[in-house]
Amino acid sequence: MKRIKNQFLISMPKMSDSIFEKSIIYICEQHIDGYMGVIINKPISDKNKNEILSEIGKSDIKNISNIYFGGPVKINCGLVLHTNNYKTEGTIKISTNISLTSN
Repeated sequence: MKRIKNQFLISMPKMSDSIFEKSIIYICEQHIDGYMGVIINKPISDKNKNEILSEIGKSDIKNISNIYFGGPVKINCGLVLHTNNYKTEGTIKISTNISLTSN
C-alpha cells in the first residue's frame, strides 16, 4: 500500500458531492482499513465559529482566525491541526512539523 500520510488529496473538477466538491483533504492517518483526513479549505462562518468557541468554553480565545469544516464523519468532533510544539494524550504526529489533536 502506497503511503499517502502527510499528503493532500484534491477533488476532481467535476465532482458533484456537496461535501467533497472543491475540497482539499490533508491525509493524517493511514491504516490497513483506510485513511483519515481533514478538509482544510472550507472555513465556517464567524457566527458558527463563535458558537463553537462558546460551547467549548473558549470564547475568550482571540488568535483563532478560522475554524474549518473538517469533513462529514464525526461532525460533532473537533480536531486541531497544529505544529509539533504542543502534545497531549490523543495527539497524532503526522510529520516532523505537523500534529493533530482531538482534545
